[in-house]
Amino acid sequence: MPATRTALITFLLSSVALAVAPAQSSSRPVSLGVEGGWSAPAGSAQAFKRGYQLGGLAEFRTPLAWIAIRVDGGYQSLGSTTAAATDLAGNVIASERTVSGLFSASANLALRAPNLHTAVRPYALVGVGSYWLHSRSSPASTFTLNEPTRWFNGSDAAVGLEASFARVVAFTEARYQSLAGTPLRFVPITLGLRLP
Repeated sequence: MPATRTALITFLLSSVALAVAPAQSSSRPVSLGVEGGWSAPAGSAQAFKRGYQLGGLAEFRTPLAWIAIRVDGGYQSLGSTTAAATDLAGNVIASERTVSGLFSASANLALRAPNLHTAVRPYALVGVGSYWLHSRSSPASTFTLNEPTRWFNGSDAAVGLEASFARVVAFTEARYQSLAGTPLRFVPITLGLRLP
């Protein structure tokens, strides 16, 4: 088993163990939420396009009110590209449309400023992730080709702002996802809601 995958599993198990400890800030040990927004490629990932992203999260509280463990999972659309083959006269004789997407799961430390009691609070996330890159090609002929899913480890970091309301916490954040061993980088911009 790769060392990064072992570290991710150990990190997730530690998250669950910390979640059962009594938290100081709330009676709920886990806060669930949903998120969505836009995703853009960065650097050498420009072969992909901007697209939407959707996901869910679980934030596990720890005995320290300013540290939590957050687990995210979601899907990012990376757009589509069309390639055409032409004859010598310039007539299109074949075309192929490829749609790409990225499934992701990450475990992060959520860090907040201690004893900061303001309406809008900043926070940061830093952690590790697993990413599954999938492409589906549809030629002009009657068959469809599915390319194999490629799996990568990577790192995940974000900065965000959150505000508490009566029954929910609204947040917005910008992430930076780096797929290890590749030049692929993505920057999702997220809006979301979670339980307080």
